Amino acid sequence: FLPQYPDKGFASIGTAKVMGKMLVTRVSTRASCLIILMVTVLPTFSIIRYPEQDWSLQMWADQLAHLVADEDASRPDLEMLASDLREFYESMTYGPYRIEVADPKTGQVDVLWQGKAPQRVDNRVHIESRGLVTVSFDFGWGRRGEAVVNLVI
Repeated sequence: FLPQYPDKGFASIGTAKVMGKMLVTRVSTRASCLIILMVTVLPTFSIIRYPEQDWSLQMWADQLAHLVADEDASRPDLEMLASDLREFYESMTYGPYRIEVADPKTGQVDVLWQGKAPQRVDNRVHIESRGLVTVSFDFGWGRRGEAVVNLVI
């Protein structure tokens, strides 16, 4: 088969077995390393993304709804809480872009605060509480970061 080696017939079967075992060992070692690398390294790229479970979104909507339901609450009180909400999300990759408040007596919806809405509908998340408050969040930066990581991988 190979020109530099004389034809020994079936005497070279031992060499083929040794080469086969070496090949299996190398392939299985590389496959194992690849699996370990995928399991340990790839999840670290998801750190860039927004958190999977962030209960602060619902908590802020509930706080606003509680204040709206309170008859003693005034418009400046609502605006101060909305300002705290916006300040809370300033350091994060996502945050509110619209806060709507409904009057508990009449049901009339009023926009308490509005920023720039994301262009893609997929980047919008609406959190509602008690039917009185709707806080809309922009997740555009988190999704863009996820897309960049996917391109790098």
